[in-house]
This record gives sequence, structure tokens and C-alpha cells, in this order.
Amino acid sequence: MAYTARGPQSATGEEREGCNVAKHRAGGQRRGSLTCIPCCIPKHGSGRESQARGQDRIMTESHIIVNLFADYARECADQLRVAGYSVQGAPSDQDLILSYLNVRHRRVPVQPRAVHKANYTVPGPLARGESEFLKKVNDGRDLRPHQSTKLERPEFDDGMLNDFGINHFHLGTNPHPRKPVFVERTEPVLFALVKHHDFYSIGCYNHGSWSKEELLDVIHSNWPETIAGYSLEGELEQHITDQEHANLLGSGINVLTQRPDGVIHVPPGGGVALDGSSLSVSQKLISIRRELTTLETQVKTTVRRISESQPIQQPVHMRMVGRNGRAFLDSDCGRISIALPPWVLPEEI
Repeated sequence: MAYTARGPQSATGEEREGCNVAKHRAGGQRRGSLTCIPCCIPKHGSGRESQARGQDRIMTESHIIVNLFADYARECADQLRVAGYSVQGAPSDQDLILSYLNVRHRRVPVQPRAVHKANYTVPGPLARGESEFLKKVNDGRDLRPHQSTKLERPEFDDGMLNDFGINHFHLGTNPHPRKPVFVERTEPVLFALVKHHDFYSIGCYNHGSWSKEELLDVIHSNWPETIAGYSLEGELEQHITDQEHANLLGSGINVLTQRPDGVIHVPPGGGVALDGSSLSVSQKLISIRRELTTLETQVKTTVRRISESQPIQQPVHMRMVGRNGRAFLDSDCGRISIALPPWVLPEEI
């Protein structure tokens, strides 16, 4: 985290005072450490006059108004609008961030992927569609047209993705008759496990086979390493049907499953909450809130240290803005600008 303090005019030479602030940690595996780099702060006055003014302007955290969670929510709303989603009414900051995270969770990022196919048969009428679709995967083209039309709803929860971590794709070759941004719907659909650099094509199944445990059997049989991190040792005392699995999931109950070789898996998709929403998305929200709170504390410490070197009108209102792809916290008085770490700006959808 770097900051600059703006005085009424530039200062040079001995009129400048450097300020080094120690390193802070934002928390979370992907955040790393934040470093406040030296900045130049013009001196104002000296001797008794400066000392008296400093005593009159002792700043506490209550004088520094900053709400990074609200700022982050505003940036998420902007990203949703840019992606074509309607942000109506007055949703809470938490709901805005959840909608953004849920869309990011469901949409497949655009990038080339190596295609790995299980041994399955494609119905004749869909053979061309499957071939063209997998070429798009390999070429790194946008797969959104082949995803569910419910992707238009940012709040929609994809039960199979949240449970098994599996996406489904339609293999149409013509535009959807009513929603041309999508391809025409097909039956069956292609199920696949999508990773950052790899696409594991499981097979063609009927639309609605969202809790078919055979899908995990295929993954475990062909690419066991992809879900090995979700495995447990032991033995399940009771085995349930796919329909019972679906019923439990619909009630917000996560289900352990067992492969034919005895390996047990917790939900590779991260699981569902009682309301059917993604636990993975909820955990990301909690992490973001925690890290933004930590960052706010660092910001307030930085502003207080600036106030010890120069007079600043109180209270100080700070607001996050984006400039040239970077995030900054600017004060309403225009005299303080703090560079924030890159993760504070939500990524494009």
C-alpha cells in the first residue's frame, strides 16, 4: 500500500520529510504483504506554532471515514452492468458482492484448454455440435453461448456446479430462437469438469441429471487426481439413490458419495448452504470482508501518520476510485491518495 500526501505546493530539498511505514499483511493466501513506500510530505510551520497546531489537530480513527466494503460493492455493481446484468432497486452491499461472485463462479473464463475425453458415445444428431464445441474449448473461445440461459440471472444457484463442480453445455450449432446470444438448446447435454488449463469431457446425459453420482465415478475412473483433494478414507454405512441425493441437496444438505473402489468424496463443488447457494461463494465473501476490514485499519494508521506531519481538515472522508486499472483511496480534501493492492478492484466478468 503506497500513499502520497499532497501539500499546497511542491517542496524540495530540506523542505521534504520522508515517511517510511512498516509492512502489513492483508490476510488470505492470495493477498500477500502490503508495503507502504516512502512518501514526501511538505512541512508546515515550525517550533511552537507547529507544535500547537499539531495538538489542536490530533486525529483518531473516528475522524477517518472509510468503507471499503461499500466501495468494493460499488465496483462489483459496475462490473455486473458492463457484463450486461441489470442492477435494479437498492440491493445491499453484501447482495451486490454475492451476485458478482456468483456470476464469476458460474461463468467459464475465456482461455484455451486442453481437452480430455472419457469413453462415451455422442448421439448422431449432436456429433457435429460436440466436435465444434470441443474445438472452441481448445481454441479458447467464449463458452457462454453453450451454457444455461439461467446464466442471465446473477442470483441463480447452479446446484450441480455447487455440488459436483461439474458444468453442463448445450451442443447446438444454430442461435437460440428467442435468445440469440445463446445457441439452440439440445437434449442430451454435455457434462464436463472445467479447470484452469484443462477441460474434462465426461459424456452426454439427459438434461436434469444433476445429481447422477455416475458422473463422479467417470471422473474418478479417468482422472482421479482432479478430485483427489476431496477424498476421505472410511466406509459409508448407507448408500442412497440419485433421486435421494437430489432431494437432500434441495434441502440444503450436503452428501458424501462413494466410488466403486471404495473412495469417499465430499462435494467437489464446495457444497451448498441451507438456501442452496454456493458455500464456495459464501466463503469468498467472508474472506473479502475480513481482508477489507484489515486493509481499512492499515489505511487509518497511514492517514493518522500523515496527519502528524501536516494539518489535515477533519473528518477525512476516503473513497476508492479506479485509475488506469489501479485502485486508489482518495480523500475528499484532495490532499491524500493511497494506492491499494491490485485485488481490491474486482476482476472483469
